[in-house]
Amino acid sequence: MIGSRDHLKGSSMETSLTMKICVLGCLALIAGFGLYLFFKGLGNVRNAIASTHWPKTTGVVVGSEQSQDTAHNRKTGATSTTYATKTTVRYRVNGQEQTTNLIFFGQTFGTSNPTEAELQNLRYPVGAEVSVAYDPRAPGVAAVKPGLHADAFWLPGAGLAFVIPSIMFAIIYLSLDAGLPGFGIGLGIFAGIFTAIGVVMLTGGLVRLWHGHVSQRWPVAPGRIIYSKKNSSTVSTEVTDEVKHTVTHDVQLVYQADLIYEYEVNGQKHYNNQRRFGELAGAGAERAEAIANRYPTGAKVMVAYFPLDPDLAILETGNFREGIALPAVGAAFFLFGIAVFIWGIPALTGPEFSAPPPFPVP
Repeated sequence: MIGSRDHLKGSSMETSLTMKICVLGCLALIAGFGLYLFFKGLGNVRNAIASTHWPKTTGVVVGSEQSQDTAHNRKTGATSTTYATKTTVRYRVNGQEQTTNLIFFGQTFGTSNPTEAELQNLRYPVGAEVSVAYDPRAPGVAAVKPGLHADAFWLPGAGLAFVIPSIMFAIIYLSLDAGLPGFGIGLGIFAGIFTAIGVVMLTGGLVRLWHGHVSQRWPVAPGRIIYSKKNSSTVSTEVTDEVKHTVTHDVQLVYQADLIYEYEVNGQKHYNNQRRFGELAGAGAERAEAIANRYPTGAKVMVAYFPLDPDLAILETGNFREGIALPAVGAAFFLFGIAVFIWGIPALTGPEFSAPPPFPVP
């Protein structure tokens, strides 16, 4: 009888050890993938900062390939289309021919907005001469627009989104499994994630609000709408029935009015697709139709542009109510993370949670 109990206890320990290895192994793989993305993105950030001091040469656009890929989710019935433009620039350094596909470091190849891909094609047509900044130590590393752009932070941010939760779950799992005093650390990482997300969203939202505010004093230039179309996409939302214990997917059409306009600043032609700062993607059919009717193809418009970077422009200046959405959500994330730090962690890691139970455990 005693031998049987010892055998069961040994089997239970082996099962527990195997499960622990599997859980920690999976978390390690996720963290490893996140570290790969983080350091790759960190390289983009480093190159972006260094590129402001790199030498420049003249290049020629030799290719501009546009593509679109439509994916259909059989489970939800939703469809999504990704648009991309691959621009190839040829340049010479020390007599050797080089090519690059990078407009700027951190550039993402693919967007759900068809006008973003078309903008790149318009700004960099085949045959156009462009300035290229290249790394003097490795001339094959180059970009058309040097400097640090916000998109450069997406890849390292995505890496941290894998690494930090993996570490958090590992610490909490080991703490609960072995009774180690690391539960508070795991909660701290959890709160830190929400706080960091809140800071990013709040900062991005406030920058948009600032742009909206100062755009009222930007110089204006006459322009013309060269593309105007009402497009739609499908969005799937999970609907859970607690009574029947079923999950269904509600697929809805979301509409948007896509615009592209051209304008000239100091004799140079520019293109943009922003109607106003802080505008939320997706709208009802009537609203999208009204915007498309207000800005039909060929319509003449006045474009307000940022004097230091004329590619940054807008049709409707000022701030609108929907512009507060992003900073408001960011503030909610930030305040939630701070609340967990101040009240949540002390409440969940206090002496009452570590005290022995008031009755014997069988």
